[in-house]
Amino acid sequence: MAKLVRGPYTLKWGENTIEGVTEISLNYDVATNDYETVQGQTFTVDGAITASVELTLLYSDVDSLRLLFPQYYKAKGETMSTGEKVTADEGAIDIEAAKCGDTDILYPLDILSCNEEVFRLTNAKTSLSGMNIDGSAARTVTVTFRGMPAEEGAIAPVQLFPEDGIEPQS
Repeated sequence: MAKLVRGPYTLKWGENTIEGVTEISLNYDVATNDYETVQGQTFTVDGAITASVELTLLYSDVDSLRLLFPQYYKAKGETMSTGEKVTADEGAIDIEAAKCGDTDILYPLDILSCNEEVFRLTNAKTSLSGMNIDGSAARTVTVTFRGMPAEEGAIAPVQLFPEDGIEPQS
């Protein structure tokens, strides 16, 4: 029997639970090639799939963002890209361009419904895609989770399954 997949939702990137999400947006695209035959028919052949999820976060403090941007996190005692030393116990976020030798930090992004259905963006890396500073209210941050190709071969960028409905590889 069909069922409506409903919230509230729990969001996890790897083992980290994401709190304070105000908006979720899925971007999904399939590259296609059209071929026309001399008989006047057109065939569309599907190709590569790209998928990403944008989350708008109400919680935009360093403790919240360090879980989503470990590549930009500087712990107390480390040096920022501008030369300052981090003195805050919670550390700091120092968003700088990727350098040669940097490796992507990839985890699945799971969006779990209240009725035990999972939407998964596999092999997802994070990037900051926006920030809104409302002068009288709150700062919000938009994070893009982008599904990346797997080094070990093709994997689906998007999966849907019941919670506990798949078993990890052994």
